[in-house]
Amino acid sequence: MAKKIKWLNIVLLFIVIIAFVFGIKYFFFNKPNIIDSKLVVEKYGQYSFIKLNDSWIFDYKLNGEIYTIPLMYNPNQIETMPNNGVVSKDITSKDLIYITFDPGLTPRSVISGVEMAKVFGQAEYGILKKVVKSSVTYDAKIPIITCANATEKTGVILMRLGETSSISKELGCVILTAKDETDMMKLSNKMVYIALGIMK
Repeated sequence: MAKKIKWLNIVLLFIVIIAFVFGIKYFFFNKPNIIDSKLVVEKYGQYSFIKLNDSWIFDYKLNGEIYTIPLMYNPNQIETMPNNGVVSKDITSKDLIYITFDPGLTPRSVISGVEMAKVFGQAEYGILKKVVKSSVTYDAKIPIITCANATEKTGVILMRLGETSSISKELGCVILTAKDETDMMKLSNKMVYIALGIMK
């Protein structure tokens, strides 16, 4: 257990340095100017999602700017992931957002937090321009944040393992509960789509 926590701390600190200090340019790019009949395209509402390597990319317009966003899953693939009452304003109404991790998460599950941070944060290619910080719910060398820290202007997104996978809300805290690392990535992608008003 100690070895797992130490490894998770290393991954978390790496994410903090790379994603939240130097920005997240790596994850955003200009959509390729390609006309290819073999491109895989899926529609969801008014949005088109194009398959590019291991990601689905789509355009999102906010305040006159168009952002091209890559995510692992398109909305059709994660439509059935349960969302129990979380809405866009649970993210958009906050000035500061903590993405906090329970013990036992795998490194890939932790990286799911970056999927949200790259859209919610203030880096050059962030969309919502919120202050986003990483944290944990247990003793570590980075801030300890739990759902008890959620306030009207401070959001907390708790990522944890559980027997079933879902997005839920408790006392103003958004909770992503996943049975495995694959579902955690799906939930984090769905949380992005919910925040942007694309999914419910």
